[in-house]
Amino acid sequence: MTEKRSPIQVRLHRSESWLKRAKSIPNNPAGKDLDGQFIFYWIAFNALYGQPRYLPEIRKPGTGEDGDIRGFLELLQKKDRGGAIKERKKEIENSWNEILNDDYLDKECWIAWHKANLVTLKERDRRPSQNRGSGLVDGFMRLYTLRNQLFHGGSTDQGSKNRDSLIRGVEVLEALIPVFVKVVRENSDDHELRKLLGPLPYPPTVGGVG
Repeated sequence: MTEKRSPIQVRLHRSESWLKRAKSIPNNPAGKDLDGQFIFYWIAFNALYGQPRYLPEIRKPGTGEDGDIRGFLELLQKKDRGGAIKERKKEIENSWNEILNDDYLDKECWIAWHKANLVTLKERDRRPSQNRGSGLVDGFMRLYTLRNQLFHGGSTDQGSKNRDSLIRGVEVLEALIPVFVKVVRENSDDHELRKLLGPLPYPPTVGGVG
């Protein structure tokens, strides 16, 4: 008989399966599938923080996936008593700073440009920048914008416009998601983490979903 896994154990199992998928993409600079790698790494991340937003009690007014990400990362840093996340982030400092400085990954920039009617190519040099932070959540909010561009058809497959962003994004996710998995695993019995993550989306007892 298969031992019943806890919701967090299922999250870890799913996340590690997508990490494996992301790493299986050939690391060939000439033909590297950056779009695919980013997507698979983000799915591995999503498996950790995702909420069952098909449930009315989860889909509350004023909440959204960006809030799920913020809450998860803030608690994860609190539980990372060994400082593994901070140390790994230092190793990718250059790419991290480039992501933070990329206005095209800042949702607030897009909102401001739209309001000022500065969305055309000829108005590019007149677009104002926004204030930016430096923390873990700040960087992942930029990556969340890139995620939305890819997942919702806001970019072209293998397009040239977002190559630099994807190169940096893949480097960051490749470095940090395994550390997130490690911290979650080390705190799998933590009450605060269990409460934050709440019910498991699409539990494996429903329709055989893994």
